[in-house]
Amino acid sequence: MTAPQGEPETLVLDVASARPLREEYIEGDGPLTVDFDSYREIQGHLFPWQTTISDGEHAFDFVETTERVSIDGPLPDDVFAPFVPRYFELDAPVSIPIVEQGAHLVCDATVGTKTYRFLIDSGASGIVLDSRIVREQRMREEGSLEVR
Repeated sequence: MTAPQGEPETLVLDVASARPLREEYIEGDGPLTVDFDSYREIQGHLFPWQTTISDGEHAFDFVETTERVSIDGPLPDDVFAPFVPRYFELDAPVSIPIVEQGAHLVCDATVGTKTYRFLIDSGASGIVLDSRIVREQRMREEGSLEVR
């Protein structure tokens, strides 16, 4: 199926129950699949208890597991509470030199007592550190990311 002005998407349904088994679409430069498994019935509705998102590199698959489902009940206030950003109070403005390195912009930043060169990605939604830096600084590593 393809939505108006959209990209093609494939939805695989179970023949007997018509419940979704897989969704396939192009994400960036390649195909992405979302597999729906372990359906459970809650108040007459079926919910997938496990969802696996993959780009074909299975070492980096993202697996979501549902812990509970509530129907027609109140939601806790913190479910849709806005995020509270973290910031630093500084006595004066700070200037950080930005260097052009090839086609990229980088800057030097100190983590702990060591200075590292960071790639500036103005479209990024977070900060990613190399595992080596995390180990050197004795930080707790969380998650994994494949970079191509």
